[in-house]
Amino acid sequence: MEHGLAELRASILAALGLWGAACGPAISIDGSAASGDEVPTITCEGAMPILQADVAGTVPTGWEICDDGVVHRVEAIACEVPQPQGQSCALEGQNCATDADCTAGAFGRCLQQSDPFFGEEFCSCSYGCATDADCDADQVCACGGTVSATQYPTRSRCIASSCTDDASCGNSLCALGQGEDGCGISYGAACLTPDDQCRSDLDCMDYVDCFPQSEGHWACEDFCCCGRPLLVDGCPVTAPAIVRADWSTGPTTDVSGLPAVVRRRIAEHYTQAAQLEHASVASFARFTLELMALGAPPSLLADAQRAGLDEIDHARRCFCLASSYGGRPVGPGSLATAGTSPATTLEAVARAVIDEACIGETLAAAEARAALSHATVATVRATLEAIAADEQRHAALGWRTLAWLLSRCGGATRDRLLAHLRRAVEASVRAMPVAMVDHDRAWLRAHGVLDPADRRAAQAAAIAEVLHPCAAALSACEAPPACRA
Repeated sequence: MEHGLAELRASILAALGLWGAACGPAISIDGSAASGDEVPTITCEGAMPILQADVAGTVPTGWEICDDGVVHRVEAIACEVPQPQGQSCALEGQNCATDADCTAGAFGRCLQQSDPFFGEEFCSCSYGCATDADCDADQVCACGGTVSATQYPTRSRCIASSCTDDASCGNSLCALGQGEDGCGISYGAACLTPDDQCRSDLDCMDYVDCFPQSEGHWACEDFCCCGRPLLVDGCPVTAPAIVRADWSTGPTTDVSGLPAVVRRRIAEHYTQAAQLEHASVASFARFTLELMALGAPPSLLADAQRAGLDEIDHARRCFCLASSYGGRPVGPGSLATAGTSPATTLEAVARAVIDEACIGETLAAAEARAALSHATVATVRATLEAIAADEQRHAALGWRTLAWLLSRCGGATRDRLLAHLRRAVEASVRAMPVAMVDHDRAWLRAHGVLDPADRRAAQAAAIAEVLHPCAAALSACEAPPACRA
């Protein structure tokens, strides 16, 4: 992984004509805020208590939901029904057969569940809790609730949290978020801050979740870093996944030895990855139009066109994997293009290049390399090898485009763009996933799926070893050689 990041950094610096450029002081990966700042009070309007499920009466969970969709923890209350409820496993070939197989946490049960996406039944271990003492040190216990709140669990479970209740957040709220990362549902709790991008899923677009990031900052997250995102108003847009075969032709993957629940999770991961890769085709099409409007040189236009074709290949490869693991052909539906019009000013184009290419594609290349380092399945490795190599070229293209744009703008505009670049690098630190380790980590890694802890490690290394050095080198150069052509 370390060698791969050095190669990624070198390719970007080479694209800028800045071999061996000096770097400024490193950016801290802990994302901590400056001390001593006065933080405004954050309150809950229209608070409604969330009651415990499967309990007659009105036993509270200790959590409540606000008018704006925020779910937060007022106090710790013991769960009346700590053990997950549901139908015991009655299927063969699953990753558990009885409750005795579920020993990784408290109150383990082997439950039969239904997957609405792939239309199949599967069995999986579910774990519960009665109090925070049943959970790890960096977790709290959430009792199963009856209220219809998308980010609150319906059964008791331990969730990752950097706060214990509202009182631990001072004059803020200890809020809860839920996210779907392609490997199942994740929960996370953290204090809200005035600088958060969102407070609940209502602040984000469809299929995008409001989730706590590094050190408690909240942001809208699509839970996958794959290719150049198609952003509209700062949020990624993708086409829905539908049953179709023309996007999933290619080598099949042997999934015969996989438990059904693991196969389902891998299928969902590659479906989401394919949707994002498919949307990247539109992102590069928009990017090409923007370059043409700005009079870009032919080398940038040719590389932008080639990148769009790469993304078609990536989408087909990922849809092929999703179809193999899911047991049915899957492909993209129609992509909603409202709001995807090309930017019309140099500064707007440059800001998008920073966010989507310099940051997004550099981190995507790093994650693809990290996934490749763990993958052992031949078809998965072939896909990740192609994606990692292409995303490295795409990242270099983004940085080279930014250098060209900076060479065409005046001092004040250049200063604003370099300031935006620095803020974007710092924001990527805060946006790193919460480091939660998955019980099925060994299964998933072999098939190229990183859990949040893996993704956080890959992103932290890429920020320190690639993003910061390249941003510092570009900022220190008045006119890089690549800008002068």
